[in-house]
Amino acid sequence: MVSPGKEIPEPQHRATQLTIVSLTQNPTAGNIVTVRASLNPPADAEYEFAWDNSQFEKGGESGITSHRFLLPGSHTIQVKAFLKAKPTSLTSKMSIAVAWSPLLVIALVGLMAAMVAVVWLTLRPHGRPALFHVVAHLEASRNQISFAKQTGIYASLTLNPGRDPAEHRITFL
Repeated sequence: MVSPGKEIPEPQHRATQLTIVSLTQNPTAGNIVTVRASLNPPADAEYEFAWDNSQFEKGGESGITSHRFLLPGSHTIQVKAFLKAKPTSLTSKMSIAVAWSPLLVIALVGLMAAMVAVVWLTLRPHGRPALFHVVAHLEASRNQISFAKQTGIYASLTLNPGRDPAEHRITFL
């Protein structure tokens, strides 16, 4: 019963709020992350999601969707809710921290080790250690090799100074 002179308060309308929460605990790169968008107060709506500023994709009426982040770091999830009762849409976004996956770390270390092995196998001397033999076709009285040295895959010869060069008569085996 209402007393004369008292006004009946009008029901207050709360603004509809759109929230996003991650359903995946401790998300890691390469694994699926699941999120849920919801309206408060609850209302019938259709949802669309965008991952890291990509195009919006339909997410259906449940408000739950999943995505796989390939790289660790901070990622942005945006959601739009299209209310069925009103021609209104709401938007919201959240950031989510995606950590390194232990399997991804192992895979990257393995890949780096394989790359180092390929480079080493490509650059190393092939076969047995590179030894060299010098056969000098020299006249005993004219030219002599005073020093021969091997460093890695390179070899150098030093001829006695003051004599004719003999490189055209030296064979490496």
